[in-house]
Amino acid sequence: EVIPILAGMLGDTNLDGKVNILDVTAIQMHLAQLEDFSDKQLVVSDANKDGKVNISDATHIQMFLAQLIPEL
Repeated sequence: EVIPILAGMLGDTNLDGKVNILDVTAIQMHLAQLEDFSDKQLVVSDANKDGKVNISDATHIQMFLAQLIPEL
């Protein structure tokens, strides 16, 4: 199943309509196997667009939040 990414959704890991530190925490919880992600969450969590969800995606979102990169 292909889930299209709509503008503004990338990085919104917890699917609350905004990108913030809670999305970073959700990725960390998923990587620690404390939280299961839906297929949609897996797609939008791949913030650096490398095809996998890992700590680099959490870091990428943090860099966006710190305004070190202009967009996700």
